[in-house]
Amino acid sequence: MYIYPDLINEFREFEATGLLISPWLACVNDNGRFDAGVFEMLDTEISSFTIRSWTNQERINVLNDLPPPEKFPRTAMYEIVASTALCLSHERTGDLEVDGKLAAVALDKTIAFVQQHGLSKLLQLYMLATSWENQNVIAYYGSIPKEEFLLGRWHRPWIDYDLSEELLFGTLLGNYRIDGHRFVALVDKGKNSLRLAHYVLEKSGYLVERLRMLRISPLSLLNDYEQLSAKIWPNSYELRREFHDWTDIDSGMRVLELGCSNDVFTFSGGLSDRVGPTGHIVGIDPSAGIIERALQQLRSRGSDWVAFRQARPEELPFDDGSFDVVIGVGFLLQRVETGCT
Repeated sequence: MYIYPDLINEFREFEATGLLISPWLACVNDNGRFDAGVFEMLDTEISSFTIRSWTNQERINVLNDLPPPEKFPRTAMYEIVASTALCLSHERTGDLEVDGKLAAVALDKTIAFVQQHGLSKLLQLYMLATSWENQNVIAYYGSIPKEEFLLGRWHRPWIDYDLSEELLFGTLLGNYRIDGHRFVALVDKGKNSLRLAHYVLEKSGYLVERLRMLRISPLSLLNDYEQLSAKIWPNSYELRREFHDWTDIDSGMRVLELGCSNDVFTFSGGLSDRVGPTGHIVGIDPSAGIIERALQQLRSRGSDWVAFRQARPEELPFDDGSFDVVIGVGFLLQRVETGCT
């Protein structure tokens, strides 16, 4: 939407605080974002806080002399609090259901950031991230129907409001043109704005975190990963056994299994039988929900040489030399230094 000062360090501080601009986390199913009580609490607290904090000076800091979108401060803060709360729930419980306590924690984190950096800084971060979403989809398609842009169906399907204010604001900034009131396209200024936004978001680490949040949330909702695996790879059992033979994993070895899911390879694939009680297996997965389901399998089997814990393969919490073998079957590894997968 706007050419901001360099926000790389501010984005890093924002993420280090545990805050997120990932509103899609709250919309991965049809159950709504929060129950009525939690939503009412957040709506009341955020509306009250933004009314007090959205001063004339804060408006000038963000918008200069442009007219402020009416719902902008409240919407931005709500989306940040909502996505942060859903992430906290995911990490702590493996579920995407937010109770009042977690919602309050997310709200307190957001307010603390505003008190330290100002509401204008929070809104600049939000506007930069959302403008990237808006401009990126237009750059990809060349132009998109105005109605699709307003509803966010092609690029922000999680929203429950239209983007008319963002379209108007972006047009006032000279980033968009509307062809015959039917299609939205980027002009040269908008293309330059997109390049700068992409640079800041990439250097700050936001785009890597965005990809991780998009990936982890849906995977946590898979209640039967084994059934999904069987549909995608009908001969998966045979392939796993063949893979075992190829690796030469043997009894008594110390094995680290990356992306263990909910036992697809550990038990059903025969890894635990091959290693046996004289060895040791540690399975890791970034999803708390998947780890909990794997632990349920473990408790029912009583294989005390197997352990599961929540961890990311990009940031292994183990010392060098802790394992004889590191193995992974059908999991995603993100190369943080390049943003590749």
